[in-house]
Amino acid sequence: MRALKWPVLIAVLFVVVAGAMSRIASASAGGRVGFSGNPATNAGQTCTACHSAGAATPVVDIAGPAIVDAGSTHSYVVTVAGGPGVTGGFNASTTGFLGTFSSVDAETEVLAGEITHNNPKFFSGGQVQFTFDWTAPDSNGPVTMYAAGNSTNGEGNLAGDGVNNTSLTIVVQNGSPNPTPTPVPPPASITLQQVASGLSQPVVITNAFDKRLFVVERVGRIRIIDATGSLLATPFLDITSQVDSSDGEQGLLGLAFHPNYVNNGYFYVYYTYDPPGTNNDRTRISRFTRNSGNANLANPASELVLMEFEQPFGNHNAGDMHFGEDGYLYIASGDGGGSYWASVGQVPPMMFSQGPDDLLGKILRIDVDTPAGVDTGPDCNIAGGTNYSIPPGNAFTNGAGNGCDEIWAFGVRNPWRFSFDRADGSGWIADVGQSEWEEVNRFAAGTVGGLNYGWSCREGTHAASEYYNFYDYTLCQPASAYDEPAYELSHSTSDCSITGGFVYRGTQYLDLPGAYFFSDYCRPSIRTLTGSPDNLAETTVLPTGSIASPSTFGEDVLGELYVASLSSGTVSRIAGSEPRPVTAVVSKTLSAPAIDGVIDAAWDGAAEYTMNNNLVIGTGVLFQSDLWATWRALYDDDNLYFLVTVRDDTLIQDGPNWYDDDIVEIMIDGDHSRGSSYDGVNDFELGFRWNDPSIIRGANSAPVPPGAQFSMVGTGDGYVLEVLVPLDEIDVQPVDDYTFGFDIHVNDDDDGGARDAKFTWFGVQDNGWQAPMYFSDATLDDGSAPPAPVAAACYTQSILFVASVSEPSLTPDDLAVVTHLRNAGYTVTVVDDNVVQTVDANGKHLVIISSSVTSGNVGLKFTYADVPVITWEDALYDELGMTLDFPTGH
Repeated sequence: MRALKWPVLIAVLFVVVAGAMSRIASASAGGRVGFSGNPATNAGQTCTACHSAGAATPVVDIAGPAIVDAGSTHSYVVTVAGGPGVTGGFNASTTGFLGTFSSVDAETEVLAGEITHNNPKFFSGGQVQFTFDWTAPDSNGPVTMYAAGNSTNGEGNLAGDGVNNTSLTIVVQNGSPNPTPTPVPPPASITLQQVASGLSQPVVITNAFDKRLFVVERVGRIRIIDATGSLLATPFLDITSQVDSSDGEQGLLGLAFHPNYVNNGYFYVYYTYDPPGTNNDRTRISRFTRNSGNANLANPASELVLMEFEQPFGNHNAGDMHFGEDGYLYIASGDGGGSYWASVGQVPPMMFSQGPDDLLGKILRIDVDTPAGVDTGPDCNIAGGTNYSIPPGNAFTNGAGNGCDEIWAFGVRNPWRFSFDRADGSGWIADVGQSEWEEVNRFAAGTVGGLNYGWSCREGTHAASEYYNFYDYTLCQPASAYDEPAYELSHSTSDCSITGGFVYRGTQYLDLPGAYFFSDYCRPSIRTLTGSPDNLAETTVLPTGSIASPSTFGEDVLGELYVASLSSGTVSRIAGSEPRPVTAVVSKTLSAPAIDGVIDAAWDGAAEYTMNNNLVIGTGVLFQSDLWATWRALYDDDNLYFLVTVRDDTLIQDGPNWYDDDIVEIMIDGDHSRGSSYDGVNDFELGFRWNDPSIIRGANSAPVPPGAQFSMVGTGDGYVLEVLVPLDEIDVQPVDDYTFGFDIHVNDDDDGGARDAKFTWFGVQDNGWQAPMYFSDATLDDGSAPPAPVAAACYTQSILFVASVSEPSLTPDDLAVVTHLRNAGYTVTVVDDNVVQTVDANGKHLVIISSSVTSGNVGLKFTYADVPVITWEDALYDELGMTLDFPTGH
């Protein structure tokens, strides 16, 4: 049955407590800005961005003069009439933030150039009114004032309210004729690339260790965006019939895939459940299993309920879940919303967040893999059963009673979204504040449970008693007893409900690694936190208005980040401004590194590249401790050197298939032929396996180069590999700008069976062992300055190459001269079957190759000219003043 939400008790509390409170405890306590219906702020959203407008619509009106003198001040009144009619609030703004709002009483406050209610105001005579002053700008012209109003049912949640908005055009006269230009904001340092639309209130984005994205729709569905970017029509899971999503903060709110999902098919969901015969909703944590015959479908009949606990109100339900580096499932629980009322079902009269004997307002931590023991079984789970156990290191581990053993941390209000940094395992908890402060809490990997983030005694770094008198603050401890946030954000800057994100650990953009991304529902800019954990700096990387109602961030399997819009139903990829290079640079060294598995000073001058361009095979790679690798390369006149640093918490070498063990594969195409198969001469696949003294020759590789050396040394959390390969044995010329084909693969084995994961530097599939055409490029750099650019119009300096081919369709492998050009430092790329283009370092040389010559002889001409890449036609040579010439027999 539908939860009753304790309406009688709430009505009594409104009467008894409201007069003594500095903020009425309701969904809009303290007011919000950015929701006036102004199309230039927050995409024109109104109070419906938060409030579910499921009741009668009120009438909203702005009263005040419509013609004013520049610089003059006038009184305006916003009226909200009708609707549920218990309490009301409003938000008003102007086009371009023109003019100045000011409060005339304690009922309103100015935030970020807009004006809003201070406390929700009780209706009187069927309406509520808010009066304020507005001072016109000094310039002439029309100004539109926007206002949105909310008529609530007084239940302290976000459902069953009425919302409407209006506007008033004000003409400003007798001022300066030209308004001061609005400053142009700096260009954004990131962009959003939409990958999917048509979703219904997306609240979670995650992955299942492959190229797909899984998106949770709040009403109770999990959707799949496949590897091609298509949103599949059939949901992965649809449990809308058992999810209570009637309030805006209820529904299907969390999703986490088991680290061994690829093998066991387990995933976990967090949703609001309304059991029959009760008067309260519950949070339910359940496990489902993937359909055994279709990876894009779950088995809806496979539900195993792990945990339930009461949710007395429809807001502050939190819902995020993630597996930590320790393998345990962390669960974010909100404080229950209406539980800020004193003495609601608890003694002493404080918020649930500080209570040891319930699961509200906490970070929970459970072991979903280990059977429950006598003293390690569920403690405060009202669903019954023993489908999880209590891991060591929680706040309580003493069996039944004396504190809920599921609790890992206390003192959170509504930790809507949290995440783990895959590089170091640290946790980042974005906790939604009451009326003054939003906060980001951070804890290091391995932190023992018992942290207390302070709510309801603290909000941010401040004593809550500075702002509120909801509770008996004499029960609070000194400030030193609580764990301070790593960062806080004031509501005075329009923040009102933080949407936590992730630390970027992808590799596609060089300007993003290490930045923690987040946003805010009321100030929907995309921002980052960077710096040391005790000295974080905030940067706006995408301005307000770029996305509406940011509800969640997510990571794909490679660590690239995404953000969802609740209102528009879109998912977008976050793209940086500095894409990763496709061609690696190999620097020349004057001091050869020792091949001993120790990173010496010789490597300081080598560029470092990360390996997870592509996770070809992946099982449970959640953190860099599971698998992570970087590589560097150097050369001198005699040798090519490689350094590969691998993080891997489990190292196995047990054969018989070497590629199923922990092994690094280095692939080299010495003459840069990019052939469709290994040529057996200078195309190499060399394997370096953990705890194996030999160099392994791949199935199609040329023989292991004589004189090649390597050293592989364990580091405690992985290993270091150093390799030396003689240049003359692989046909690589030690000259500046020489380019050769190249790739590195790192294989991972965690259980002694088939390999569990593989990272590549470049390859998008596991096909580098088949052909050099799937390699990337590496270019030698001796540190000298590049040649001066050649003028584009020197058409007289042209050279004609002729090569004989026997096939009508031309490919680079058919022409020996192409190989010669590549060895001379040119990059040759097949444009189509008939055209091949090559450009040297200064970007001015062009080679045009065409198989349209019927005689079987093909001419190759490159000139110092910037001309389009086209097939060989007489018109081109007429234009350049050249003579078409096809010598034969060469």
